[in-house]
Amino acid sequence: MKAVRYFHRASVVLRPKRLATAGDIEKWINSPTWSVKSLIDGKTELSKNDLRRLLLLSGLKVRDEADFDKLRADLEKQLHFIEKIQQVDAGDEMLSSLEQELQTPLDLAQLKKKVAESEEVLEEEYENVRGLKWEPFANTAKVLKPHFVITREKGVGV
Repeated sequence: MKAVRYFHRASVVLRPKRLATAGDIEKWINSPTWSVKSLIDGKTELSKNDLRRLLLLSGLKVRDEADFDKLRADLEKQLHFIEKIQQVDAGDEMLSSLEQELQTPLDLAQLKKKVAESEEVLEEEYENVRGLKWEPFANTAKVLKPHFVITREKGVGV
């Protein structure tokens, strides 16, 4: 699917404040506009029923109540972080519509050609890696095809 975004011209252009002196630049650099702590600190409430529902839907099980509480606390922090990130104004308008991007399908001749090319490459790679033809029974003393025969002396082994 291809996202389509419509843009509109704005008649007002906002310009950032000019930094005229080195003091202005230093002041601007040393004054934070946001903090990582503001994204991490805090919680978004997640009810026990919601967490149980998520665990059920995902097919996960929690061993004991302590693990359940730890998972709940971690998810609350993650949800808080995600909500803060979603509040950031990116300056873009929302997507107006979604269009599915259609690719031209392969016809039968193209498909056969692609399959033949991939099989040739696989055969070449196999011969290059091994150097020899694979013979699984080459190193055995006894063979009852298609099985190996292993003899064991009494008292030796398990």
